[in-house]
Amino acid sequence: MWCAANILTLGRLILVPFFLAFFILRAFPIAFVIFAVASFTDLIDGTIARLSNTHSQFGALLDPIADKLLMITAFSCLVSVRALPLWILVLVILRDAMIMGGIALLKILKIDVKYEPTISSKLTTLSQIALGMFSLGALWEPIFSFGPYPIVDFAEGCTYVTALLIFISGLQYMYKGLEILNARKIPHDLHKRRDKTVSGSSEAAGASPQQ
Repeated sequence: MWCAANILTLGRLILVPFFLAFFILRAFPIAFVIFAVASFTDLIDGTIARLSNTHSQFGALLDPIADKLLMITAFSCLVSVRALPLWILVLVILRDAMIMGGIALLKILKIDVKYEPTISSKLTTLSQIALGMFSLGALWEPIFSFGPYPIVDFAEGCTYVTALLIFISGLQYMYKGLEILNARKIPHDLHKRRDKTVSGSSEAAGASPQQ
């Protein structure tokens, strides 16, 4: 349980209230650093778990909770000061709710599926981290720029890229979920057909002597 990857994930979860507190105090430079550190742990904890072969149920449960709590908290804060539009927060919440709802449905149906993030999902995570950092950077120092382009422009552009990736990854997860459900339904239908065939054969065999 207390492996390096899980400690990093737990650390990310602990950093969320500190980020929220410093953001409310409008200490944007400190909030930026906390968000950057927490996001970095999100990028490396899975790799560390794979390299050290220390996957655990605790980590599998805690990691998505920490990820979603960090992003939704950060985006909610940024929306509250109009650094981000409300619709991007709504998209993030809807996508996360769809994924968690799909996983819950599979659990209810007792379908054991190994959760593996898609490429678009990984890109979405990277884009959300970049959007958070650009937006926090703009609050910290609005006049900061990359060459002739102010950081505010990067935040705005990253908003639309993130929205596109959220949409694409959401569709991929939906398609993957439907595939899993169909794969479960097909064997069940085949089993019912086989039972009907066996039953029909039995009836025919029972009727033959009477003829």
